[in-house]
Amino acid sequence: MPDVEPPGPRAEDLRIVARYDQGPISEDEVKAAVRDYLVADGFVVEVAWGRSPGIDIVATRSDGRRLVIEVKAEKGVTGAQQHNYFVGMLGELVQRMNDPAATYGIALPDNGQYRGLVNRLPSYARERLGLVVFWVSRQNDAIVVRLEQ
Repeated sequence: MPDVEPPGPRAEDLRIVARYDQGPISEDEVKAAVRDYLVADGFVVEVAWGRSPGIDIVATRSDGRRLVIEVKAEKGVTGAQQHNYFVGMLGELVQRMNDPAATYGIALPDNGQYRGLVNRLPSYARERLGLVVFWVSRQNDAIVVRLEQ
């Protein structure tokens, strides 16, 4: 697997000012926050908004770096539904792994259940996939993105 630097600022979180309702974070809110995060790091980003088919986010940069990211929303309740969404997104991502030079990632609302699911993913599997995780959370009137490798 090629050595790829993580995208995005490293010193601190990038805060994207947004004025959304304070309910669960929607998939399009996660997509918008990750898009803004990547654009600030020099990527050109294509997003499949709403229920559009295909890869949720594809980001490329002039240095040849390419990111392929699957995104999920936060549901109002935790439980089996979020678990099924997580497993489904991993399956979708694996099916899209056709570029050995790309970095593959997932973007999720930062909540306890999704954190637990990511933490329970075997480290060997995560390393083999080269998986990066974008955590998206609300903080007051901002949506914050954190990158985890």
